[in-house]
Amino acid sequence: MSGKLPGALLILLGGCLVCLNQRRAVRMEIGLLRELTAALESIETLIRWQKETLPRAILRQCQRPLCGGMFKAVLENVESGNALHDSWKEVFSWSSTTDVAEILCHIELQGDEEQITGNLRAAEQGLERLRQEKMARRRQSEKLCTALVLSGAGLAIIVLI
Repeated sequence: MSGKLPGALLILLGGCLVCLNQRRAVRMEIGLLRELTAALESIETLIRWQKETLPRAILRQCQRPLCGGMFKAVLENVESGNALHDSWKEVFSWSSTTDVAEILCHIELQGDEEQITGNLRAAEQGLERLRQEKMARRRQSEKLCTALVLSGAGLAIIVLI
């Protein structure tokens, strides 16, 4: 009987750790989506209202904690002689998920101010929609994970009786 208790507790602890790890990963992904959306909004605002050039607007996003490195990589590719549009696609094609990469890679950064800001706005909306979907899935996943842990705890109690 005494050997069952540590085994049951280890299984329960393992389930809790898996759930916590999953929550952390999803939370980081949602945070990245939120930050990417804010960065695109900022770029759009800088271009539309402050009449910044696109590379300068991208430069201002480099200090962002979660996605700043991506914008910095875009500018580094541009400095090495690549076109801005090609650098953007190259960097964001390696984004965290294929959904995010697909949205970001379809932004056309060529054309006049209206076309660029319209494309940025469409991408913002796509990222926000994706973030809302991931948040709904996260809530559903958290409920399932809680149910599994509680079931495991109930099983551990049954085993101990």
